[in-house]
Amino acid sequence: MVSVLKRMGVAIAMPVLLLGCTDLGAVREWSSTSLEATQYNELVATYAETPARLARYDAPAAASAWTEQAALRAEQAEALKTQLDVVADYMGVLATLSSDATVDYSRDTDALVASLRNLDTPISATTLGAVGGLMKTMVNAAAGAWRAGAVERLVEQANAPLQTILASELRAIVAEDFRRDLEIEAQLLDSYFKGLLRAGGGSATANAALQEWYEIRKAENRKRQTAVDTYVSVLDKISAGHQQLYDARGELDSVGLAKKLFRLAKDIRRDIRTLIAA
Repeated sequence: MVSVLKRMGVAIAMPVLLLGCTDLGAVREWSSTSLEATQYNELVATYAETPARLARYDAPAAASAWTEQAALRAEQAEALKTQLDVVADYMGVLATLSSDATVDYSRDTDALVASLRNLDTPISATTLGAVGGLMKTMVNAAAGAWRAGAVERLVEQANAPLQTILASELRAIVAEDFRRDLEIEAQLLDSYFKGLLRAGGGSATANAALQEWYEIRKAENRKRQTAVDTYVSVLDKISAGHQQLYDARGELDSVGLAKKLFRLAKDIRRDIRTLIAA
């Protein structure tokens, strides 16, 4: 009888034990990888420097216009970095909770949203509200000492503001404004260097050096365009991954979700390597 009871006890206890040991390794891997990607700020710095770079190849009469653009780009770059920082913070919080550790987060939500609002670049009220909402969710997670069992609650509360941030000005500045700048740069490079080469007057050696310099600048431009395409892809993959988390929030340790998240994490890591190479 004792043996039977022991076997029954084991049979009863095992499901309870398994239910208590939720494995969120895939969630942790995806969020950690997304954190790494959002901390890549080289693209933001390059964007801010673009007007100064373009002014070198444009007519002198356009100098004042590029100076104005430089001021605007600096404000946009600050908006980009601030929003990326908040997304990175969230990915860090999600990774921490997935490790069953408590969160330490105490950034001043109102001050950060106010700093975004005061930038000389249009950030919609919807985006500002989303940034504030995502930050307050993280503050609540820290204040409530949430752990792994609260990941579902975190994902549920964070999905809407996170998706708004990833789809709004953050994406538009990278996908539209920066890409447009790079297209202008490509045109200016063609006009500037081809004009010099057509004018001639230099030695064969000087012309060869000029041609080489032209090709180097064009290659740099192509790399920047690749970086833009890659970063937009990263933002979209982070958005898709979190939506999958939200859709499966009641079964975050499911095999199907784990496969999707590990695949996305692998893709994002490949994108990170592309960004570094660019």
